[in-house]
Amino acid sequence: MDDVTGDTDCVMGIKLELGQPDANAPGNGKIVVEVDVSSTASPTFKGRGGEDIAAELSAALRSLLQGSTQQKYCALDLTTLSIVHGKTCWIMYIDAVVLSVGGNLLDVLSLAMKAALADTEIPKVEVSGMEDDDDIPEIEIDSEETWKLDSFRIPTTVTVCQVERSLLVDPTADEEVCADSALAVGVASTGDVVGITKLGFCSIPHDVCKDMIYLAQQTGKRLLRQLRLTL
Repeated sequence: MDDVTGDTDCVMGIKLELGQPDANAPGNGKIVVEVDVSSTASPTFKGRGGEDIAAELSAALRSLLQGSTQQKYCALDLTTLSIVHGKTCWIMYIDAVVLSVGGNLLDVLSLAMKAALADTEIPKVEVSGMEDDDDIPEIEIDSEETWKLDSFRIPTTVTVCQVERSLLVDPTADEEVCADSALAVGVASTGDVVGITKLGFCSIPHDVCKDMIYLAQQTGKRLLRQLRLTL
């Protein structure tokens, strides 16, 4: 997918460990998303600027997976990561390192995250020692027998830039600087829009906004179809 990533390069890794679920979601597992940006990837990543961008990217990827209180769409069924209700669950750490930036960073990270999750194998576990609800569960991990998450619902982000009267997808770093405004659109495999974030300071006319969303939908469906063929 070099036509999408271009000169932007990142490494995505996923690690699993056993832990306790949150008290407000005792039947769910947990996901932790962290993005680290190398100071050599771009001059803007040096010092505090890199920390701020990393935090924004981490939050955007987390929202893409878990949605928000206003969204009904949730890409991952976190109940599948639960082992013992209220006691034990899988904690999934999704870590990304940005090595170089040629533009379109959020889109590249979202595609990398979907590919990494589709390839992640989760060990099956056996639970014993639970004769009473107050008992501490004994967990035995079977590393030879694994299962995978349903990654079909995981969306990708498509960023559409407006440069004067033109609309661009997959912008380079120079095109992003020239953009009057941009929309980062979360697109599911079905083409449904699951989230929209406006970037930039200029207002976007309603008809242009509709065109940008439509372009993101068509591009997102094509990218996700292409990704499925390579996994």
